Amino acid sequence: LNPLLCDRILYDSLVFGFCNENRYASFCSLQGGSGVSNLYASVKNLKAGIMTESNKKTYYIWGEFSHIDFTSLNKLHQRVNQLLHGPDFIVHLTLSGPFYDLDEATIGGIEDLAVTNNMIEMTTNGYGIEDNIFQSFYVQIQMSSELINLKGRLDDLLNITPKDFNPHISLFYGNIRQTLKQEVISKLDTPPEVITLDRISIVEIVDDVESWEVLYTYPLIQKLNAKLTLGRPV
Repeated sequence: LNPLLCDRILYDSLVFGFCNENRYASFCSLQGGSGVSNLYASVKNLKAGIMTESNKKTYYIWGEFSHIDFTSLNKLHQRVNQLLHGPDFIVHLTLSGPFYDLDEATIGGIEDLAVTNNMIEMTTNGYGIEDNIFQSFYVQIQMSSELINLKGRLDDLLNITPKDFNPHISLFYGNIRQTLKQEVISKLDTPPEVITLDRISIVEIVDDVESWEVLYTYPLIQKLNAKLTLGRPV
């Protein structure tokens, strides 16, 4: 088989978890190769061996969006994925993480923070692309004091050392040529000018992108008497 195909199957499987035998069958026939089933099985076995070495649960805090903004962003995400063939995921803005302990005190602290913080109106700044798998293609978000304050409170709560913050909403994860991503941008509508971040979520990050799981979601409502209605798994 073509070595590039082998690399691509392994890359997809280890990074994204969506390696699919049928996905590569037509490519193999075009390359004059055979044995994709054997290669696919080998990759699955290799992946299983690697992943058993790293099964510690990891959590992040996401910002999520109003229904109308989520719908617009998800359409962009689906369009980009149609063109670049990336993994599916919930569009979001990462606010804090990673952290590794999710006890009752942590959950309660995040809930308390949510109900003492207003929703945030975020201004977009077009699309951004990088040579970075998890910041490969995204909607750029302008920095604001409200975002910085929310992130700072979350980092303090979770004892996370502050680091560079590049607020963005990813539309695609993967390793694709910059020129190809530029071509995709030319085919997209502009993103919404303003996006409302109206909730924060606790998310469990596991081996593959398509199995990431939102565990709890809390609306940003700045209303202290609302605590009793929050904190339910979604």
